[in-house]
Amino acid sequence: MLRMKKILLAILILVCFILVGFRDVPDPRIRVAILIDASSVRISATGRFKIFAPGKLEAVAAGDKNSIYQIQPGLFGLKMEGPEEYGDILEIKPLGDSFIRVNNRAYRGEIKVRKRNDTLLVINEVNLEEYLQGVMKHEISPAWPKEAVKAQAVAARSFALNKRLKNIGKPYDLVATIIAQVYGGLSG
Repeated sequence: MLRMKKILLAILILVCFILVGFRDVPDPRIRVAILIDASSVRISATGRFKIFAPGKLEAVAAGDKNSIYQIQPGLFGLKMEGPEEYGDILEIKPLGDSFIRVNNRAYRGEIKVRKRNDTLLVINEVNLEEYLQGVMKHEISPAWPKEAVKAQAVAARSFALNKRLKNIGKPYDLVATIIAQVYGGLSG
């Protein structure tokens, strides 16, 4: 009887380890610098969105597909229309299935605008698979053989993950140009 309990306990523990191994692991997030040293940036969306400032409980602004916000550096932080400044970072989050537009180019995921001295750094934070959708068309022709396209996807994924590990603690992982991998956002 005692031996049977030990066997059942061992089986139960084994099943638990197996089930834990099959849990969903979220895609890693990639931070792509889409604009560096910009003097201002125009934010809009394909649908509803909200703009948040760290430290504020509520959104500092909200919009829909007809809304446009111009963000620029102020003396002490970022500002939109009016004299109020919001600190050094603004986060733009889409609501529902909308996409954020930065200077008329649409992006999946969230956008962060950071003040750097007297300029702006604009970062698209997106999950890895969505990032790859924005890269592949720019890095290889879809008309090439299927195996070549698959190999490029593996290389692009590996490159992005490597840069992500190397740039922990920095504001972004990659740039959206040929310096890293050309990234076109939603139009990619």
